[in-house]
Amino acid sequence: MADPIESLRIRFRTHTWTPVGLGHSDAHVWRLDGPTSLFVKAGTDVAREAKALAWLAGYDLGTPEVVDAGTTADGRDYLVTTAVPGRSGAEPWPEADRKPVVQAIGRYLARFHTLPVDQCPFATEADPGPDPVVCHGDFMLPNVILDPKTLEVNGVVDVGTLGVADRSRDLHDMVWSLTAGLNPQYGAAYADVFRAAARSVAA
Repeated sequence: MADPIESLRIRFRTHTWTPVGLGHSDAHVWRLDGPTSLFVKAGTDVAREAKALAWLAGYDLGTPEVVDAGTTADGRDYLVTTAVPGRSGAEPWPEADRKPVVQAIGRYLARFHTLPVDQCPFATEADPGPDPVVCHGDFMLPNVILDPKTLEVNGVVDVGTLGVADRSRDLHDMVWSLTAGLNPQYGAAYADVFRAAARSVAA
């Protein structure tokens, strides 16, 4: 029996497949450009992400749509999703746009954290802490997609570790992403802008 990923290559043969190097999981990711913009991901933890996206589909947060999901012949999960249009927060932004971008990211996170905790089927920690919310779980610059014209967040990707956890988890991840030096266009001052935007909306 043919490997399902090879079957996907045949199914989406009118698309150009480009490996994507971003991310820290063990998943292999491809961007598919063609009649539609898609992403294919294959790895050991992809099934959970498919379930998380299916749950998030009921909320207006701009998350990718699941096109297909299953298991490869070698036991890896695979996931095909639509692409969130726009540019990630990790890409180069003009200096004048950086503060509005970071503010938009903060506002979006505050909205994400209003998801109903009691309806979320995923947990990330045995003890969710003193301020439990539905956390993205990997809320870092490459996973936030913004409209380059409006500078508003169009949506987020890589939700495989979504679940109920303390609000500080997502805040910590984005502050780290802004200040760790991996993206020198930002820094501590932008982390302060992000915190203020996230907390002013959440308050």
